[in-house]
Amino acid sequence: MYEAIIFDLDGTLTEVIWPKKYYVQIKNQLLEKLFQLDVPENLFSKIDMFYVIRSKVKKWAEKKHPDKVEFYINIVDEYIDKYGYLILKNSRPKQHLIEVLTYLKNKFKMGLFTFSSIELTKRTLQKIRVQNFFDAIVARNDVFNPKPHPDHLKKVIEVLNVKPQNVIVVGDSVYDYIPARMLHITTILINSKYRFKDVIHLENLRQLIEIL
Repeated sequence: MYEAIIFDLDGTLTEVIWPKKYYVQIKNQLLEKLFQLDVPENLFSKIDMFYVIRSKVKKWAEKKHPDKVEFYINIVDEYIDKYGYLILKNSRPKQHLIEVLTYLKNKFKMGLFTFSSIELTKRTLQKIRVQNFFDAIVARNDVFNPKPHPDHLKKVIEVLNVKPQNVIVVGDSVYDYIPARMLHITTILINSKYRFKDVIHLENLRQLIEIL
């Protein structure tokens, strides 16, 4: 029996106009900064997203500068947040969001796991007026290994005090699917370009009311 639902934030609870032009600019600024700090250029590929860059820098620093891992991660996070504020500026609540969360809140414990920083997460939840719906919120800087690493999802489950088999994860991307799949958790993807056979695919958020 399901006891809890854990949501992703950006793209799942919010409609986002992704500022792609600025993404490339900020990503290039980040890489230039890392190269200045002697992070090797051949560590990265052109298609690496922020998730991947952060993970690669963390692993590299753990081997080369184990006493400065936090320093390097903070550099990456500074640029991720720079882009995050642009996302915040261009985001709005998904249609029927309040209706859906109100319905689910009466039936389940509610959690949130997001690659955004805790400060950006709080601001986003306030902007879309859903800051009081969640029993557990775990942002990128609340865990050592953020998603798609399963530790991020595990942390939310621990705070909610439920078992993985009694949890549903609702997201929109492969980065929500991967940790849920690794923990054998039922997954729902909303209006996602990613298609997996072991996932429930819905076209919109309101369909959660129909199936739950």
